Amino acid sequence: MGSSGRHRGRSVALAATVCALAWASGCTEGTPAAAGHTTAAAARSAEPSKAAVPARVLSQRELKAAALRESSPIDARPFAIRAGSADPADCTPVLAAAQGQSQRMPRGMVHGQVGAGGQVAAEVFLTAYSAEDAARVMDDLRAALRTCRAFPTLNGGGKWSDIRAAEQLDSGEEELAFRAKLVPVPDTPALATEVRVVRVGATLVTFATNDMSGTRDEVSTPKDLVHRQVAALQKVLAASAT
Repeated sequence: MGSSGRHRGRSVALAATVCALAWASGCTEGTPAAAGHTTAAAARSAEPSKAAVPARVLSQRELKAAALRESSPIDARPFAIRAGSADPADCTPVLAAAQGQSQRMPRGMVHGQVGAGGQVAAEVFLTAYSAEDAARVMDDLRAALRTCRAFPTLNGGGKWSDIRAAEQLDSGEEELAFRAKLVPVPDTPALATEVRVVRVGATLVTFATNDMSGTRDEVSTPKDLVHRQVAALQKVLAASAT
């Protein structure tokens, strides 16, 4: 195997480790439920999203169809993050966003991964909620990003720091993005991370991009990846409406 193959394999393995550590920090598994102010860089609008968003909830099959093939999407068990999984508890929505999740139980979820060059890997989550919960998840994250700058994750999930707003890419109906540093386990380099959450109707698309080398000050999710994934989701939604 060439050096590029070894680097790719190492990136995938490290990404899986980061994701597993984060998920271990606190989640509540279960079957899917039936059913302010921020900077311009932190949200499309400073106004909170409306509680009710008229949007169709995609099925698990439709979520998987909407995921980019290059991410090798797989079905994932829906779960909700436990309140207080971060310290302070107000940072819990930030932790949840990095996992493509929230404190609200989703209807379905798929997860994939895309290499973003070198040892940078982007985890991609498509998560379906009720229309009301999709809007509330964005509100929860928006509120957390006003004050959350650093926190340890409980139950051995690592330490987050230097949390700050990231630029908007004008994708979807609503968008929130932030950058941070994550130390997944003690005595390891801090990994530069960017998390981007895009709402399209009742579906949230989350991109969690990490530099697995621990040598970069910051990383960015490829704009082309974001726009293509959002466009693919919009296409499935449009087809389901006919």
